[in-house]
Amino acid sequence: MRDGGFVADAEAAADALTFVRECPDLFRDVGEPVLCHGNYLPDHVGRNEGDVTTVIDFEHALVGPGEYDYWCTAIPLCAGPDGVDETVAEAFRVGYESVRELTPGFDRRGDVYRLIVVVSFFRSLRLQRQQTGAEATRTARRFRELVSGTIESIREDCDDR
Repeated sequence: MRDGGFVADAEAAADALTFVRECPDLFRDVGEPVLCHGNYLPDHVGRNEGDVTTVIDFEHALVGPGEYDYWCTAIPLCAGPDGVDETVAEAFRVGYESVRELTPGFDRRGDVYRLIVVVSFFRSLRLQRQQTGAEATRTARRFRELVSGTIESIREDCDDR
């Protein structure tokens, strides 16, 4: 991002990466690694009469905790302009758990995964939206505030344990 002129965004992403590296215990007991799609969005899933027939866009695929793929899918699927749609979130969780059991501490790690997902999606968002000028500055400020606030919240939660 820094090479593209998004210095403030790159610094926020670097802060998130530093935080995650400094707190490896946040990822203790996340279960066995699985193949994660990394970008399983409605636009990347083909359907025919309700059945999934095609999944595309695997360039984000990686090996990691199943929780990561859960959050990469749930965040954009369940969040809208008015916040999180709890009905969709609950249905997604029930469906996910019908196939794969969530690990102990899953809910506690939710904010950590939200941080990771936001940072990973932000670069793609920047490339797709091609913002410049004041709009880019506003977006960078909101991104930085979101990253900083999330890191602060997670740190407070960790300190309370």
